[in-house]
Amino acid sequence: MAQLFICYAHKDKDRCDKLVSWLKENDFADNEIWYDHHIEGGNNWRDEITTAIDESYAMLVVMTENSMESQYCTYEWAYAMGQGMTVFPLLFEQLDIQKIPAPLASRQYIDGTDEIPTTFKRQLQQLRSTPPQIDVINRQVFDIIELTHRRYFVLGWIGEGLQNIGTEYSQDILIDFIRESQKALGSMQKLILENASAFNGRQYTHCWTLIDILKKLARLQYRYENSFPNYLYQRFESEWLPAFEYFEGDGWWRKWMQKYFFWDLADHDNKLKVFAEIARIFPRMESSEINLLIENKDFRQKDDEIDTNNL
Repeated sequence: MAQLFICYAHKDKDRCDKLVSWLKENDFADNEIWYDHHIEGGNNWRDEITTAIDESYAMLVVMTENSMESQYCTYEWAYAMGQGMTVFPLLFEQLDIQKIPAPLASRQYIDGTDEIPTTFKRQLQQLRSTPPQIDVINRQVFDIIELTHRRYFVLGWIGEGLQNIGTEYSQDILIDFIRESQKALGSMQKLILENASAFNGRQYTHCWTLIDILKKLARLQYRYENSFPNYLYQRFESEWLPAFEYFEGDGWWRKWMQKYFFWDLADHDNKLKVFAEIARIFPRMESSEINLLIENKDFRQKDDEIDTNNL
């Protein structure tokens, strides 16, 4: 979700709190406001901040002597300006013009020394209606890879069980999967060529991870091969999934879909959800074949549990 980024010095936490309160009073929700209390312990602060700025449609700089002298604040607003983001300097105390860096001094500031003007709300609302470029590209990438992602996961989950449903069905499933991978590959390559200057570093890295794996998926044979579960599916968790989740944004796949495939498949509700997902992404597969795959998988899961308990 697009958000506002607040740049402030830690010594001015009271000013930051004042600004956050004002935003909330003017209909900006908690998840639309980002400042560094969102960074969890142990995370790389620069990566977290860079990502947060990339996902913001504007930056509000709390201007005080402390923030003007802070190298962290300077990094934040300078990076935002470099990305072409709208940056609003908010004056929270009287400052000597000499202490304000030229890039900030050249911008029209908002005087918040007494109270933040109500007209500022309208400015922010106008920007709020236009998603940042990073959101636009993330949505485009997600739309390109979503179907391939779901098929990639399900085929890996099925694994060698695909051989049990007969050559004709397994071949049709693989043909559909390979064609979808080829289509996604072409669309990803085109997107990068047409928007090269608009990508940020993290987007670019994740896109090339997806493209590299898509190239290999697009070259699969139309018959089942052990190279898929033994090599390509191993890359799903370690490489593909982190890249997919970056563009996905809200984690729905891992939280709401993937989990059903690993819970007790004898449970009717879980089985229905898994059945519905396979039927949706492989519409040519017959119901009896889907049930066979699920039953085989359930049997193998129970077998694995018995083996584990006997260790």
